[in-house]
Amino acid sequence: MNRLRRAGYLKPDDLTAETLAQAADEALFCAVQNNELHVLRGLCPVQREPLYNFRQRAHSFTLPDKDSVNFIPRMLYKNMY
Repeated sequence: MNRLRRAGYLKPDDLTAETLAQAADEALFCAVQNNELHVLRGLCPVQREPLYNFRQRAHSFTLPDKDSVNFIPRMLYKNMY
């Protein structure tokens, strides 16, 4: 990306590769979360039954062990706090 900016193909205020990747991850996770027939839905943990409703949660899945490498656990832990 830096090489493209120096060569004049990208403007300095264009989005970075990291920003584009984060937006793509968010879009994919929303698609998996909202579509029960999505092919990646089987990789998500079981949904939990809410015992109370104090505030809106980012998702209704149970949390697996924390893992920052794999897609599903990384997205489940992303908006926890």
